[in-house]
Amino acid sequence: QVRAGLGYGPVLAVGGDYFGNPVNLAARLVAAAAPGQVLAAADVRDELGDWPAVPQDPLVLKGFDEPVQAYDLLAGRRRLS
Repeated sequence: QVRAGLGYGPVLAVGGDYFGNPVNLAARLVAAAAPGQVLAAADVRDELGDWPAVPQDPLVLKGFDEPVQAYDLLAGRRRLS
């Protein structure tokens, strides 16, 4: 099943590859997401306005010094399959 992680912020694009904290965060959120779940970083959630999002327990992610607040963007909606 599909799972997704969304980060937000400036990235560096070099030869078709992307680098930066938002890219790393999105990759870690994908790994933490359950099948059918879309996890978004707090910065993404802030940009979504009234989109319903359910806060998750803070996640301890490799490469990040502090726990990361993530939001489930599909909670209460149909899951991806």
